[in-house]
Amino acid sequence: MKVLWRVALTPVVVFILLFALGSSHPVLAQNGVGRYFSETGHWVSGEFLEYFESFPDAVFLFGYPISTEFNDPDNGVRVQYFQRARFEFHPENRPGNRVALTMLGSQLYEPGIGEVAAASAFSPACETVPDNPYGDFQICYSFLDFYKEHGGADQFGYPISDLEEHNERTVQYFEYVRIEWYPEYRPGSQITLGNLGQLEFKQRSLDPQLLEPQSGIIDELPLDLRTKAFVEKAAVAAGEEQTLFVTVHDQNLQPIDGAEVSYTVKFSDGTVLRDLMAPTDEFGISSNTFPVIAESRDIAEVVVTVNNGNLIEIIRTSFRVWW
Repeated sequence: MKVLWRVALTPVVVFILLFALGSSHPVLAQNGVGRYFSETGHWVSGEFLEYFESFPDAVFLFGYPISTEFNDPDNGVRVQYFQRARFEFHPENRPGNRVALTMLGSQLYEPGIGEVAAASAFSPACETVPDNPYGDFQICYSFLDFYKEHGGADQFGYPISDLEEHNERTVQYFEYVRIEWYPEYRPGSQITLGNLGQLEFKQRSLDPQLLEPQSGIIDELPLDLRTKAFVEKAAVAAGEEQTLFVTVHDQNLQPIDGAEVSYTVKFSDGTVLRDLMAPTDEFGISSNTFPVIAESRDIAEVVVTVNNGNLIEIIRTSFRVWW
């Protein structure tokens, strides 16, 4: 069984941590101030911002950001909520494809709850989407026009319901969204998207502090992560324990308290060890002790991921496994 505990830091160790140069090599950092949305008091930056701004009608499609970035407590994926969407960050994908939308429509739709709206199954104003794995659900009338105008299946996914009546409102669910009809609005604005991001956040009972507005003053925010990772021992015998130390500072070399840290140890025999570390303390330090479980004797690589708000950095260090 893997041993996991946090070591106590002596004054000597703290001194070493604060001033050591370490042997890490930064390979990825989401830097830059990002974009502040005063409408909701939240920042969007890094690859989330790149994805958001790649759509000319981003605010219409996704809404404004309603949360900070954080790691989903269920699966550890880095996410950020918007009024109508949730962004996911997948660093394992190649650049340009690391941001994905959560299938909020699929997660929130409950078959049988709404009454199927009156629509002709054979109307020329209706169409089905080819190869829809969910069935021959049709998209009709203004819903069909809206679907086609805003990206179709590529943007909204396949339809997963018929037109239905929910709370006296005509809606249709798709994999990623819910399209809604507001006949009382002026022509051209009667079809819109539901606020599924807000709804899903509320239903999951996530930490409400994630919705608290952030400061729009740049000087008060970390703009860059100065991160170092190093191990206690340069060489460790198989079966013994190794301790990993990580320090995190901002662009002003001030320690960052509460940064989220995880690590992966890759041994030469193919064995992989993954775990979360404790968040950094008031000195910007986190540490963790783990067993050296490799059977072969060679260099073991340690990959550390640090998350702090809108900033992500991945750094590396290593040690040798010997007899």
